[in-house]
Amino acid sequence: MIPSFQVGPIYAKTVNSRAKIKVHEGGSSSSKTVSILQYLMVESFRENNALYTVTRSTVPNLKRGPIQDWTGLVLPGANATKAFKANKADHTWTNLQTGTRIEFVALDDEQKARGPRRNRLFMNEANEIPLSTAKQLMRRTSDETIIDYNPSLIHWWIDTEIIPRDDCELFHSTYKDNPFLTDDLTREIEEDVPVYEEADETRTKDWTLTYNGSGRLIKGDPYEWAVYGLGRRGSPSEAIYPLVEDGAFPDGEYIRGLDFGFEHPCVLLDVLRADAELPRCHIREMVFQSGLTNSDLIAKMDSMKLDKRVKIIADSSRPEAIQEIKRAGYNIVATKKGAGSVVEGIDFMKRHKLVFAPGSEQSKLQFQNYRRKKIAGIIQDEPVKRDDDAPDAGRYALFEHWGKPRTGLGAW
Repeated sequence: MIPSFQVGPIYAKTVNSRAKIKVHEGGSSSSKTVSILQYLMVESFRENNALYTVTRSTVPNLKRGPIQDWTGLVLPGANATKAFKANKADHTWTNLQTGTRIEFVALDDEQKARGPRRNRLFMNEANEIPLSTAKQLMRRTSDETIIDYNPSLIHWWIDTEIIPRDDCELFHSTYKDNPFLTDDLTREIEEDVPVYEEADETRTKDWTLTYNGSGRLIKGDPYEWAVYGLGRRGSPSEAIYPLVEDGAFPDGEYIRGLDFGFEHPCVLLDVLRADAELPRCHIREMVFQSGLTNSDLIAKMDSMKLDKRVKIIADSSRPEAIQEIKRAGYNIVATKKGAGSVVEGIDFMKRHKLVFAPGSEQSKLQFQNYRRKKIAGIIQDEPVKRDDDAPDAGRYALFEHWGKPRTGLGAW
C-alpha cells in the first residue's frame, strides 16, 4: 500500500514527466530534494526488487543533505518509517513490501560510481560531481536519471552534455514553489534581495534584478538573490577566478600544493607554470576527498605511486601532519604565511590563465565559486572562507614556488 502525504508542484512535475533524464534547476528551499525523494519513495512501492541510488559529492554533504531529508522529512511525513528496513552503516533503506532498495552514496571516490547497475539514479547537487563520474553513474542506470542543483555557475557540463539531449526535460523552481516553507525561512531567503539608496536617501528594493539606477547598494546581495532566491544562473561580481579553461597537463617542472581537511575535502594538486609571456597555471587534481586521516592520505598517495621527490607545499597550520608525511618519505614543506600573504598570493595567481586537466572537475568548481567578501556592497580584498580548499592548495604551490623573484620562467 502506497502511503499518502502532502506534495508540492515539483513532485507533480517529476511524476508527470516521461523524460528519461529529469533536470531540476532552482533556488534555495524550493523543495527540489524533498520532492524527488518523495517520488522515489512512492516508486519503491510500485517496483519489486529494484535499486535506486541517491548521490552527493562527499559523506558529510550526503548526511547533511539527502539522508537528513529522507529520514527527517520524507519518511516521517508519509508515516512510512516502519515500511523500510534501514541499514544505516551502508546508508541503505529497503522497502519491506517490495524489496526495492534505496542507497545513498558519497562520490568522494570515483570508483563508487562503478558500482552495481541500478534502475533509478538521483544526483543531488550535481554541480559538485565531475562529468566523468556522472557519465559512469548514468551508464549504469537503466530507467531514469534525476538531477538537481542550485544554478551557482554560469556554465558547466550539464549545459553541453545533458540539457541538449532529446530525452531530457528541464524544470525551473524557486522558494515560492515550496508550499511548506515557513515564514521565518522565507524571510531569511529574502534577506538577500538587494536594496539601493539614492542620493536623496530614497530606497529601491530590487526584487527582479532590473535596477539600473545610480544608487548605492546598502543591503542584500544581487548574486545570492539571483541564484538562491530567483534560481537564476549567475557569476558574482566578487568572483576571484570566474574564467577557467580545460586542457591537457603539459610536460615540465611541476610541484604540488596540499590543503588539509577532514570535514572539508583534503586537496592535493599538481601545479605547473608555463608560457612566460602569457602565463598559464596548469592544475591537475590528484586528491579531493573528505574524511581522510593523515595515514589515509599517505596510503592514498602511496597507492597512486606518486613521485616522492616532487616538492609538496602544504598548509602550515598542520605541522604534525607535515612531519608525518615527511617521515613517509615525501618532499613536503610548509607554506610561509604572513600578513597579506593570502591577498598577495591570490593577486599573483590571477595574473595567470588557469587551465584544468581532465579529472579535475571538483577543484575547477571550487575555483569558479571562490569569491571575495562583500560588506555593505563594497568588495573586500579578503576571500570568503568557503569553497577554498582547492584554491588554497593551488595558491600554496604557485605563489610559494613561482611568486618570489627568481631566474628564468618564475622571475617577475
